[in-house]
Amino acid sequence: MEEVFQMMDDGRLKKCTDECQKLTGEQPMDLSELPLPLLAACTNLQSLALGWCNPHIVRRLPSSIQTLLFASIDEWTQQDYRDLVAQCPSIRELALEGVVPMRLDGLRVVAAELTLAKFALQLSQNEMPEVDFGLLEVLASRSGDSLTHLHLSGLRLASRGVPLNTDGPMFPSLVELHLTDVEFEDSSVFAALVRGCRRLQTFRREGAATETILPTHFHTLIRNNAQTLEVLQVLTPGSVYQAGSFTHPFPSLRKLACSTVDALQGNLNAFIAQNGSQLERVELYDSQTDPPCIDLALVGAKCPNLVKLVLDISLTLTEIEMLVVSCKKVRKFSCFVNGHITEDLVGPIMAKRGAVTHENLLVQSAGADEGFQMHMGPVKWTHEQTDGQN
Repeated sequence: MEEVFQMMDDGRLKKCTDECQKLTGEQPMDLSELPLPLLAACTNLQSLALGWCNPHIVRRLPSSIQTLLFASIDEWTQQDYRDLVAQCPSIRELALEGVVPMRLDGLRVVAAELTLAKFALQLSQNEMPEVDFGLLEVLASRSGDSLTHLHLSGLRLASRGVPLNTDGPMFPSLVELHLTDVEFEDSSVFAALVRGCRRLQTFRREGAATETILPTHFHTLIRNNAQTLEVLQVLTPGSVYQAGSFTHPFPSLRKLACSTVDALQGNLNAFIAQNGSQLERVELYDSQTDPPCIDLALVGAKCPNLVKLVLDISLTLTEIEMLVVSCKKVRKFSCFVNGHITEDLVGPIMAKRGAVTHENLLVQSAGADEGFQMHMGPVKWTHEQTDGQN
C-alpha cells in the first residue's frame, strides 16, 4: 500500500493503476476512482486522508474509519453529508476543507449526528463568507463535552439576529482552539464560543481578519486558561491585548507569539520576569517601539530555556551578543541589526557561547537595517551570501 501511494505522489499514475489491479483484482475506470478498490481492500481502515474526493466515494468508505480528512469537497450535496454520517458513524476526528458556504446545511447533519473529539473546518472561498454561529451550537449540542480540538479557517461567524445561548459552556473540554482568517460579527460571538473554556493548552489566532474582539473578552479567555496554556499565539492586524492580559502567572506556557506588542502597555517585561523560566519560544512582531517594549537584559537573565527568539526590532551587535551568550539553548534567533554583519564580527560572538562547540551560524540578508538570522546547532559554521553582500 505504501508503495502504491508513493507512486501516486511521484506522478506514476498509470503504473499505480496497474499495481492497484494486482492488489485488488479490480481496474479503476478512471483516475478519479483510483481510491475505490484500495478502500475496498482496507476493511479495517481507521484513518484516511484524501486530497480530492468524488462524492460517490463516501458511500464506499469502510465503516471502521475514525479519523477522516477530506479536501476539495466543493461538489458535495446535503445528501453526501448524510451518506457520510450513515457510512461512518464511528468518526471521532473530522477535517473538511473546501466546503462551499451555500451547502453548509449539510454540515449541520454531521454536527448533529457525529460525536467528535476533533473538528476542523475550512471554507473554499477567500472572502471569509458568513457562517451561522448556530452551526457551532449544533456541534456543541452533540459534541460539547467530547470536543477537545477545534480549528476554523476562512469564515465570518455571525449570530444573524438570533439570540446567543448563554446557558453553560459550549466546549468545556477544549484544549486546542485555532482561528485562522476568522472574523466575528461582534465580540459577543467570540465570547459565546469560548464561554466555559478553562482547559485550553493552545490558542492560536492569526490571519488577515478584521479584529472585533474586545480586550475584555480576550482578557477573560486568558485569565480562565492561564494555568493550562502552553502555546499562546495571536497574530492579527488589530490588537486585542490589554494590560491585564499578561499579568497572570502562566506556569505551563512554552510559546508566546504576538503582534502589536506596543499595546501591552508596559506589561511585557513583567510577563517575562514572572514566566520567563519555562518559555522555549518567544516571537514578537510589529514591536519597534520607542522606548523599547522589552528589556533585553531581562530576557537574557530570565529565559535560560529559550530555543527560539524572534524580535522584530533593531539591535546592536553588543545586544545580540548578550542575548546569544545568555540564552545558551537558543538555536534560532531573528532580529533586525544596526550596522553591517561580517564573519570577523560574529565569530567572537559564537566563541563566547562556549557551551557547545562547532556551532552553526547562518547570517541572512546582512546589512544596515536588514534582517539578521542565526541558526545554531552542533554542525560546522556556514555563511550564506545574500545579493552579493557579505
